[in-house]
Amino acid sequence: MQQNRALFQYIFQQCTVIEGTLKKGLLQPASDTQLRTVFWSCPLPGFVKLNCDASVTGALSSAFGGGLIRNSSGRWVGGFVSNLGRCPILRAEIWSILHGLEYALSINARNILIESDNAIAVDIINDVVSPSASCLSLVRQIRQLLNAFDYARLSHIHREGNFVADSLSHYAYTFDPGVHYLSEPPDCIASWLFHDLVGVTYFR
Repeated sequence: MQQNRALFQYIFQQCTVIEGTLKKGLLQPASDTQLRTVFWSCPLPGFVKLNCDASVTGALSSAFGGGLIRNSSGRWVGGFVSNLGRCPILRAEIWSILHGLEYALSINARNILIESDNAIAVDIINDVVSPSASCLSLVRQIRQLLNAFDYARLSHIHREGNFVADSLSHYAYTFDPGVHYLSEPPDCIASWLFHDLVGVTYFR
């Protein structure tokens, strides 16, 4: 635990000068191509950002979720992983959003931006697409939770901007069934946190 804390202290010290420079790219597209840039960005002061993801593995389709909350400086506020058991991927994605919102309320977040790389889940919750019967109860719970914030907005982000949450959903493979909250970031996401903090940009 002490080593983990020292690692992140070092990373954040190294990023102090360039913190907030969110559009720096490590790759440059060819001049004759039309590519979209994807990067994670900090929320505005007074807001937090929740990134969520889910994954399914194995012959039994075991599902896992993960997510994290960061502040307007891009710093870790808290996170979670979840072992959901057998579950379709769409339902797992929706569960992850629900768990993330519950956690955000538990730490008294009032203004929140939520990002998921599952466009269908985002459209369902935003009432663009009707939910299936199996997801309806979860969607209703999420909408109630969204109303508990002073401001809340759920939007889609491409996977390249959601690598930290994706890594947490795979880290969840090592946990027992249920939801587990993380007060400190695990070592396995250190590089992705660093990428987001310095504004690594991807092209697609």
